[in-house]
Amino acid sequence: MALHYLDLRPRILICLCHSFHGIPGVNYRTTGSDDPQEDPDYDSAGWGTQSASVSYTQLIPLLVKSNQELHERLVDLESAQVTYDAQIADLEAANDAKQGHIDELEERVNALVARMEAVENA
Repeated sequence: MALHYLDLRPRILICLCHSFHGIPGVNYRTTGSDDPQEDPDYDSAGWGTQSASVSYTQLIPLLVKSNQELHERLVDLESAQVTYDAQIADLEAANDAKQGHIDELEERVNALVARMEAVENA
């Protein structure tokens, strides 16, 4: 589980309790094959021989912060949605007005066509 967190965010490294000697410059990636059946050599990758573990209590502030960021993003998106809904309503109203004008022009054209047909038939 602790290895999984290494790929998530660099800040989570502070939550890993391991036997790194001087964290800067340590190779956090494992060496060896990508084959899951082969165990990588964690000791030569800088992990040492002590098992890695996760301090879940140190993850709590990161999770709270990420929830706050997501909430801010949600509020921004909801605000944008209200703006877009208002713009859509305005465009629909303008479209309805133009459609009414088109309908009026069609009626006038049809009336003119009918008058022209009446004159031609007379």
